[in-house]
Amino acid sequence: MNSTLPNRQVKPIHVLLVEDNIVEARLLQEMLRDSKVSTFEVTRVERLAEAVETAKNDRFDVILLDLSLPDASGIETFRRLHHAVDRTPIVVLTGLEDETIALTALQEGAQDYLTKQFADIHVIDRAVRYAVQRKQAEAERLELIRAQDEQARELLVEQAARREAEKANELKMRFLAMISHELRTPLSSIKGFVSTLLADDVEWDLETQQNFLRIIEQEADKLTELVEQLLDLARLEAGTLRIEAEAHSLEKIFELAAPQLVVVTSEHKLEIAPVSQLPAVLADPLRIAQVLVNLVNNAAQSAPAGTVITIEAHARAGQIQIDVRDEGRGIPEDLRPFVFEAFRQGQDNVSKGKGMGLGLAICKGIVEAHGGSIWVGENEGPGAVISFTLPVAVEEPA
Repeated sequence: MNSTLPNRQVKPIHVLLVEDNIVEARLLQEMLRDSKVSTFEVTRVERLAEAVETAKNDRFDVILLDLSLPDASGIETFRRLHHAVDRTPIVVLTGLEDETIALTALQEGAQDYLTKQFADIHVIDRAVRYAVQRKQAEAERLELIRAQDEQARELLVEQAARREAEKANELKMRFLAMISHELRTPLSSIKGFVSTLLADDVEWDLETQQNFLRIIEQEADKLTELVEQLLDLARLEAGTLRIEAEAHSLEKIFELAAPQLVVVTSEHKLEIAPVSQLPAVLADPLRIAQVLVNLVNNAAQSAPAGTVITIEAHARAGQIQIDVRDEGRGIPEDLRPFVFEAFRQGQDNVSKGKGMGLGLAICKGIVEAHGGSIWVGENEGPGAVISFTLPVAVEEPA
């Protein structure tokens, strides 16, 4: 039941009156209509269920709620309505005998309460207006807190992004310094031996000349390897590294890697478990051979001379898992998340005089480009184990 009360030059206050007693309801409506201060538009319902439905469908500035209704009574009347429309201020209407319940409602979120026997137009007008104002003030306060929280979150995100950018820039500068060092060292060696060979004031015997040339060749190979690693890393980051994946047996891939594996494990014992019974993998054999060599070379740098480096493989859920295990010092738990990051790994390795350490970052990129994954595994004994997976080929290898 809607009643539009006389227009005044103010924005009307929309009131939902929840009162089943028709006499008391009319009295309240008449008092609101006679207000000289505010303009009220009143919608009346008689039951709590109607109040919940009406309040959800229409926007009201305030609800006047009688606590004794046909379908609810006592404090539960308030609780159910407040739970359904917690953003709308509620003023409780009560009799003399219900003031204790009304005070409980105030503690639980009601804006005010009115004792019907003592309510007049001035009391009702003031209670309704104050309830609306308090609710608006509370909403503004919560909005201000929300805005401050959002601003604080944005500031935290900005600070975190700035720290990450500064960290990335620092790592980049370290990386550039490491590259300069790694390029300068072999170049200085090459220049030094060439200058020595070209010197006019001394003659070198054939054996010494050949020894100098072998050193020059070795340093040139180091430069070539470094440049190739940097190019591979750049291609991986740009997504342009070519991967020609076809069905191949692990035996074939291991055969491709064998010559280099022999070189990098010249001071270690390399053991390769049989793989002839395993299914073929979908892989680029040259790239996966490169992964194997990098992993074994990394193990050889970490493990003492004379210790065993093992390569094992086994099938698991449509994939082949390959493990490279050594008997070195292992990888500390706190460093494992950074093992496959080129810049961090490079910093660690350079400080130990073992090169840029780009190999593991390249391994990660190549394996993931094949649809596999790579990680630091748990080793039962001393040393470290790095594992990676490759998808099993659907077709048999050619």
